[in-house]
Amino acid sequence: GMEVAGSGLSARLRDFARFGLFVLGGGVAGGEQILPTGWMEEAGSSKTVDGRVVPYGYMWWPMEASAGAVHQGAFRAIGIFGQYLYIHPREQVVIAQWSALPKPRGFVPVQPENFFGAVVAALA
Repeated sequence: GMEVAGSGLSARLRDFARFGLFVLGGGVAGGEQILPTGWMEEAGSSKTVDGRVVPYGYMWWPMEASAGAVHQGAFRAIGIFGQYLYIHPREQVVIAQWSALPKPRGFVPVQPENFFGAVVAALA
């Protein structure tokens, strides 16, 4: 009896990873271009608002330079309880992560940026 609108995406971890591969592939599915060419590059990049750079695309968060050179060009979708979809086009890496943090903000045992960077470095 309680509706929720404006948030949430219910899918299996495998589905999140498959969506990540769709994004990494520039929006092509089944050999067909679904998204306009170049849209993901635009969606995954920072925007300028009132003269200042905002590290936010269209529902995607570009990795900031302060996160380290290993993340250059990467971006991610972030869930409030520790879910991530990390896309690194240059390195051809997709990481789908589920977590179950007890609160939307608070203690995180391992910083996601450190984990994602270690995976990218290990695959390089």
